[in-house]
Amino acid sequence: MALVELARRIGVPIQITAIDINAKMLKLAQEEVAHYPEIQLVQCDILRLPFRDDEFDLAVNSLSLHHFSWDKAVKILRTIYKAGRLGMVVNDLHRSRIAHTTIFILTRIFTRNRLTRYDAPVSVMNAFTPKEFCELAQQAEIHPYEIHRHFPYRIALLGRKT
Repeated sequence: MALVELARRIGVPIQITAIDINAKMLKLAQEEVAHYPEIQLVQCDILRLPFRDDEFDLAVNSLSLHHFSWDKAVKILRTIYKAGRLGMVVNDLHRSRIAHTTIFILTRIFTRNRLTRYDAPVSVMNAFTPKEFCELAQQAEIHPYEIHRHFPYRIALLGRKT
């Protein structure tokens, strides 16, 4: 929605296709994007995208890669790299002890929600390190690629096509 708002402000046409495998999540998302005709929601498995290679200018994956095993993460990266004509951007958590300790403390201070208190620290510990992101990109045959670290404990993988 923020991308659509930005595109509207600067007068650039944009079309976004957002996917999720879970119909319940898409139903919730549909309520959120009701006033954004630029956003299309599609239920599908990221490992079996119903789109052609290079169908999108840019493929983006945000904050989900840490939920998958190494092998599936490689497959996902390969799949989304194929989907983007110009390339892809992956934004995810950065695994570190400091990040784990920080999120553990913050979830104890700011929420009583048991799911959040459990899931947030587990997600950080399941995330990949910058070195592992390089290995994932290489195994997924993404060339060239860049790894960028961002505050707070985030990693961006950029895969460009020439």
